[in-house]
Amino acid sequence: MPLVPLLLLFLTGPPLNLLTVPPAWLVEQTKDGATLGSYDSRLIGAAMLVGVTLGILGGFYTGWIETVIMRLTDILMAFPYVLLAIAIVAGLGPGLRNAMVAIAIVGFPIYTRL
Repeated sequence: MPLVPLLLLFLTGPPLNLLTVPPAWLVEQTKDGATLGSYDSRLIGAAMLVGVTLGILGGFYTGWIETVIMRLTDILMAFPYVLLAIAIVAGLGPGLRNAMVAIAIVGFPIYTRL
């Protein structure tokens, strides 16, 4: 007998309120994903902005400016990214903004070398 209600639900479809109102867990998960997506895009944008700017400066101005920019990039690329980001966050303090700054600092040498 327990199969009869499931069969009726399958044949008639879910109740109307399930179609119009999303469940609470889905709403919370969507908000969190959208928030994290916006933080992620800002983070990548900041790393790209700094990295590409330093790369253009290093490519255009030769001499000591290029040497300083590329040596700074080499130093940052010599350390593991996660370890360096943890060290920067430890120096800046806890928080999402400080973690974003640390990841942007660790991420810009990739774009500088481009």
